[in-house]
Amino acid sequence: MQSVVPADATFSVMQEYDRQVFIFGNQSGRGGRNIYELLGLQAPKNIPSELMQGAYYEFSIELLSKYAGDYIVLTSKSQLKDLQAEPIWGSLPAIKNGNVYIWTEEQSWFRDPIALLKQTQDLAEWIIGLNTPSK
Repeated sequence: MQSVVPADATFSVMQEYDRQVFIFGNQSGRGGRNIYELLGLQAPKNIPSELMQGAYYEFSIELLSKYAGDYIVLTSKSQLKDLQAEPIWGSLPAIKNGNVYIWTEEQSWFRDPIALLKQTQDLAEWIIGLNTPSK
């Protein structure tokens, strides 16, 4: 990961559900443990450390731009085109640039060793694919 992800890149792990937004820390499913512990990637500095140490935290959609990283791992039923068309989500650089990994709750829910391995492999392939120049 260190060879393809810019050193200052930040990652947010979130869930969007019916205009509610949740952020996930390193003790959670939904990709939090995968991104922050297993892959060693960094959250945006604006996210308070107490939020990152817990499982998850619900916050107002108005704070979305404050907590959004350069890359977003998002559990959602929405498609990228839907998020890009939505004023608040669509204003985020990660959404504009397509630097978002959208998966379903079923894909991101489980935290057993086999699920974590598969999720981590999928996330790593996505990140490497975004940051590798086309051949």
